[in-house]
Amino acid sequence: MASFALGEEGNANATSDALTYDSAEHSGSTSMGIKAPERTIENVLRKAILEGDLIWSFFVSAAKSYRFSSILHPFPPMFNEDGRAEKLVFPLRETISRMPKLSSSPEFVNEIPADCHKLLSWVFQKPKFQLQLQKMKECFNCIHQLTGQVMDAPEPTFIFEVVYDSQEEKRFEARRGSRKSFFAYHGSRFDNFYSILHNGLNGHLNKVAAFGEGTYLSSELSVSLIYSQAGEAWSKSCLGAKLACVAVCEMIDEPSVKCQIKEGSASVQKKRAQASRTTDAVPEKYYVVQNNDAVRVKYLLVYKDQSSAAVSFGNSPSYTWLQQNKFPLLMLAYVILLIAIGLANSRQTTKAFTWFCNMFKFS
Repeated sequence: MASFALGEEGNANATSDALTYDSAEHSGSTSMGIKAPERTIENVLRKAILEGDLIWSFFVSAAKSYRFSSILHPFPPMFNEDGRAEKLVFPLRETISRMPKLSSSPEFVNEIPADCHKLLSWVFQKPKFQLQLQKMKECFNCIHQLTGQVMDAPEPTFIFEVVYDSQEEKRFEARRGSRKSFFAYHGSRFDNFYSILHNGLNGHLNKVAAFGEGTYLSSELSVSLIYSQAGEAWSKSCLGAKLACVAVCEMIDEPSVKCQIKEGSASVQKKRAQASRTTDAVPEKYYVVQNNDAVRVKYLLVYKDQSSAAVSFGNSPSYTWLQQNKFPLLMLAYVILLIAIGLANSRQTTKAFTWFCNMFKFS
């Protein structure tokens, strides 16, 4: 588990070595990031099948989303040859549909179709981070203290630590230097997390918001859960077909992180809490981060939807087809509605309907 230092009034202000992991518990990690082991399908599924399942589920959720063009980054190059503007999302989804349930057995790799093998291998090799499943009670209590959370909130089903490679770790440590860290929660749709983990939170800035432009976080999990409604993951996932996720983020104590502070003069405190000249100050228990380099995801709280009906129905081919074709079906329904309105206002239709009614009336 991580060690931590608590700041004043219960807020967790981590020191530069605040997250030092037990090498016996996390054999692949150090305080300066992870080594870069060969991330073959065999290695991932044999050593960390739940972690691999979640990475794949994030990818699948983004690929099946109607917003795939803006959230499926990076996009698998084998479905975007020569860097063309047109991305082959339908062949990609068809390949995903043929992926069997992930297994740690040695036979799994040899049994999956070649195109599925190529895609899964790319998804596992692409990240500059690893996920590590944590012990629930210990880690959740630690996160409570790091964030200074006061209000009760539901316990997640799984907690994963995000451990970055040595290059990413050194970059963040160099920016932080001797400054403190804050920890807070960020809620988002499940299909956004593929992009968040690969590209950071910059793409999820709130440009029109109550307290100015930036990425919004809260020290209260219950607040962030409002923005993390359960969404469709992967129907064959051993974690669950419908999941919600909240990120526990580490922020550097610097001017680009707008929040309430208790240090310095009144003018310094006011400036630090002001994210925009035209908005009110950021209230207590909230953070507005205006520089993506000053924040990173440290833990993922994953919630499984406990509705068995939703899970079983979500596994059905018909439901999957409906999810993938929501927009065309809505457009078709709209066209049918317009035709119906046009027919209802037509004189010919009115005469035919009157004749039909009269015929049955006098038969």
